[in-house]
Amino acid sequence: MGFLRGTTVLTLTLLLFIAFFFSNLFLVLNWSLNYNHVEPSLKNITVESAQTSGEMSLLIKSYQSKKNFCAVSNQVNFTFEKNEFMVPCSVISDGEKTTVDYLVNKTVPLIYYKNYTCAFLDCLKNENQRYFLLSKSSMDYWGKNFQTSILISLGIFLLLLLFAKGKHLPFIISGVALIVSVIPLTQINWLLSFLSGLFPFKVLPAFFTSSSQVFTLSLIIGIILIALGVGFNLFKWGEIIARKINFISRRSEQEKPKNKTEEKAVTKEEIKNIVKEEIEEEIKKEKKKPRKSRKTNK
Repeated sequence: MGFLRGTTVLTLTLLLFIAFFFSNLFLVLNWSLNYNHVEPSLKNITVESAQTSGEMSLLIKSYQSKKNFCAVSNQVNFTFEKNEFMVPCSVISDGEKTTVDYLVNKTVPLIYYKNYTCAFLDCLKNENQRYFLLSKSSMDYWGKNFQTSILISLGIFLLLLLFAKGKHLPFIISGVALIVSVIPLTQINWLLSFLSGLFPFKVLPAFFTSSSQVFTLSLIIGIILIALGVGFNLFKWGEIIARKINFISRRSEQEKPKNKTEEKAVTKEEIKNIVKEEIEEEIKKEKKKPRKSRKTNK
């Protein structure tokens, strides 16, 4: 029985570590894909894409002719990344670079908040959806995976509480597993630095900009869990809580019959009063009847 219990606890510990690792990974991806974090990367990718496709050179060539329209209009239409933008002449007059920066700044929010209807894997395979990974849709996708992994982690923790002989052990195990599982994520940027020259690895660091924040959060929660486990073991917090729960339950059970007796006593008293009032009314009616009959005889 002891061997079976130990094997089960060991298996659950391994599963909890894996669940925590993916929970931390999904949270890092979710936080890192916030718009403020990915905006610089999206700007660089947009400029590189326009240069590679030749759209940037066409934009610069048409700049002078577009600028001439400012003589008769306050803003001029530009096409950039398959989007139409009306650029104010005050921006155009500041030069080509300012105009390009304006168009890039207008394009990036459209890319990030675009409604990608394809499934995650389908978007990855589709070349036309190349910006999907750095979009809000991707951030929401990782957020949903994080919620699922947290629920799985909670379920494994409850199973540990069920099978562990000492009820303090699940807290200590969970705290250690949570801290250890987040450590590899702090070394991701160091690993990717060796692959920075390869595509798409030069984009991947944008996905892990929040790894330090997640590490700090997991470290704090892990320390709290370990402290709770030590407290349950050394200070017998579990026994104290159990005694208080038993005391409250016994007290409530003792009060229930008293309350019922009081309710019955009140009910009987009310019945006596009602019966007494009815009897008095009947007596009054009986007294009145003879008086009426005497008057009629006279």
